Amino acid sequence: MNTSAVGFEFGPVTITWFALVVVAALAAGGGLCFLFVRRRGLDVEIVLTLLIWMLVGGVVVGRLFFILNPPPSVAAVYDRRWFLTHFFDLQIGPLAFWSGGIDPAGVLIGALAAFLYVIKRNRLGLLAWLNAIWPGVLVFLVIAPWANVPARQLFGPPTGLPWGMVSNYRIPPFDDLSLYPVDIRFHPTPVYVSIWVLLVFAAYLILTLKENNRFSASAITTMSMAALSIGWFLADFLRIDVSYLLFGLTGMQIVVLVGWLVTGIAALIRNRAFAGSW
Repeated sequence: MNTSAVGFEFGPVTITWFALVVVAALAAGGGLCFLFVRRRGLDVEIVLTLLIWMLVGGVVVGRLFFILNPPPSVAAVYDRRWFLTHFFDLQIGPLAFWSGGIDPAGVLIGALAAFLYVIKRNRLGLLAWLNAIWPGVLVFLVIAPWANVPARQLFGPPTGLPWGMVSNYRIPPFDDLSLYPVDIRFHPTPVYVSIWVLLVFAAYLILTLKENNRFSASAITTMSMAALSIGWFLADFLRIDVSYLLFGLTGMQIVVLVGWLVTGIAALIRNRAFAGSW
């Protein structure tokens, strides 16, 4: 076994730091899900099924989004056609999700779809289970962005700020060393996202544990989701190696906007129904 900047190498197979950080995020987030589900008196046996489905859904859809719409730096070498014609390449190909290359927007859609499927299949209470697992999801989202730091993925533009990070993984025009020297630093956007989610999680805990709280559990979950989505939306304006789909927006930004729209319509319908009952 050899250790490198990429990860652990076992002969021809490399287990990347990306994969190890994601596993750590899953372990921490999953463990917290079990604790909160038990605390709320729900069936803990459902938790493992729920987490497995969400993991599979997130990885499959996230990888699919990445393959169909790779970021510019990847598409310059491995474009959509290459991925589709090298399906069984276990180092970089479509099945090699452990090598990195999972689209965050696809992960969000896949995990959400899997969650709704398990909830409907087992006839569970949607809001009760969403409130129960949400703290674990937040912890996962605090840790998971750090998977992109060793690989220097999803970074922002050059910065003179002291917390900027040096990156050997350059994309045009930042690969021109005459303009951007070796020691130039870049915005560590994944770290910003992690800190933002950590602040959202702290606010969630404060509101949840507050005595005589005037907010319901569902209201606190909804507010933290809204705050989280704002951070995701703004972060993609800073990233430099992303693909733009519609109106100059990234896949994550489009997913966030659709989420806001659906939530707004649902709230409007609910409020009108409530008003009509009076």
